[in-house]
Amino acid sequence: MAKPGPQSKQPDGKVADAAPTQDLAPAPRSKERDLSLLKLNQMISILWLPSGASGEIELRTVNAALASLEKLAPRDESEGMLASQMVATHHAAMECLRRAMIPNQTFEGREQNLKHATKLLGV
Repeated sequence: MAKPGPQSKQPDGKVADAAPTQDLAPAPRSKERDLSLLKLNQMISILWLPSGASGEIELRTVNAALASLEKLAPRDESEGMLASQMVATHHAAMECLRRAMIPNQTFEGREQNLKHATKLLGV
């Protein structure tokens, strides 16, 4: 459906419609591409980035997660979702293990972090 184009003033002061323009259809988008971007954004958003970390550290962390995902080489959307979960779960488990080893950690804090890591690792 055409919609009116821009209006212009004629010499007599009346407003006339310019030539009608066609609605521009949005650029074709791939549902698979959208799903892939969603999965990547979800995976990246769960990465723990220390408060005040430099942009370089953040970039290295994200690049490492993406490299891990690439090495898993998912062949379709379902494998892509599982691979994203694997990478995200790995990072979450490693963060729990890191927190369990913080010097002067309380016994309860250490036990809680180890318990969470064990659950994430399915051990």
